[in-house]
Amino acid sequence: MRKYLCSLSLVAVAFGASKMTPNEPIDHFCMPMFAQTGYKAWDLKGEKGVYLDEKNMIVQTMQLNVFNGKKGSEQELDIRSPNARILMQENKAIGAASPIEIRGKDYTLCGYNWEWDGAVKKVTVHERVNVVFNQGFGDVLHEND
Repeated sequence: MRKYLCSLSLVAVAFGASKMTPNEPIDHFCMPMFAQTGYKAWDLKGEKGVYLDEKNMIVQTMQLNVFNGKKGSEQELDIRSPNARILMQENKAIGAASPIEIRGKDYTLCGYNWEWDGAVKKVTVHERVNVVFNQGFGDVLHEND
């Protein structure tokens, strides 16, 4: 528990007003981000975070939970990837050669070569995209007699 709290403190300092960045990888961290409304917008978790500089971070075993940023903080997406580059000041994540799995309320999307833009709540997946819908479509394929 102490290691987790220490890691969380280091992440908070790195993303705060100071420009201090850790010079060692951070293991098993969780970093929340809040919307202008004061409610949770997303939280980033990782098995390991490596700071490249004050603007860029590499995350291994990334889990990004995206919330609606409103009262109640309803989760909209669960995004997972083995490796991601986080552009902290731009509110973006990129997985150039890495696979991604996105779980929404009624679907799961998988693919490679992806980008997440938190400012506009958009995920773009460029290669080998597969989508599974968990909700029925009714009779859209049924011919009318």
